[in-house]
Amino acid sequence: MATRDLKTVPTDVPLTPDNIDRLAARAAELAAAFKRKIGKLQQQVADASGNINRDAQGIVQDADPADRAAAHRLAKNKANRSIAQFRRNIVASSHTDRQQILDQFAKTAADAEFQLCSHG
Repeated sequence: MATRDLKTVPTDVPLTPDNIDRLAARAAELAAAFKRKIGKLQQQVADASGNINRDAQGIVQDADPADRAAAHRLAKNKANRSIAQFRRNIVASSHTDRQQILDQFAKTAADAEFQLCSHG
């Protein structure tokens, strides 16, 4: 996505139905992009959680029957730590992408506010 200078607001943009429609379309496009991005991240977390939980179940099933209760506790704790770490990592690694979309939302909102304030 192209970067935008959020410090400049055009002063010669007339408040017309076309410009309002353009801003609304841009906001809808950004909302859809953000929804897709968040959906992909949620799917990655769900997939990782499923894999981690399957691995934990395998550990329990492979344990001797007498040791299964202890294996279950250990596997559950390990799975919870792994899922929490995966979530922290994915939040950190996706920060820039998410911030870019949110910055574009801010620009679109500023454009809309400018048009309303300058012509209202």
